[in-house]
Amino acid sequence: MKATTYRTALVLALLGLGASAASTYVNYRLLHDPLYTSVCDVNATFSCTQVYSSRFATVASIPVALLGLLWFGLVVLLLIGSTLSEKLRENVPSYVFA
Repeated sequence: MKATTYRTALVLALLGLGASAASTYVNYRLLHDPLYTSVCDVNATFSCTQVYSSRFATVASIPVALLGLLWFGLVVLLLIGSTLSEKLRENVPSYVFA
């Protein structure tokens, strides 16, 4: 993996990790505090509360936001690990995009 590709992938993975962490936080706050209002509740059309309370918010009772957090965490670990191992460096793109 080239250095620019590595840096770009790492930055995007960290952005995804941050967005997923924020999403997971909002999701769990909405589940445990019914009076909580999210920053992303702009109006009735654009509302995170409606999304997190819909049937599409979970897969097999696991919040989609948490799945995103785990995925991006795995990608960040793979990218960091690729700096330590030549064999892993060659296979990281296959692992990420599989």
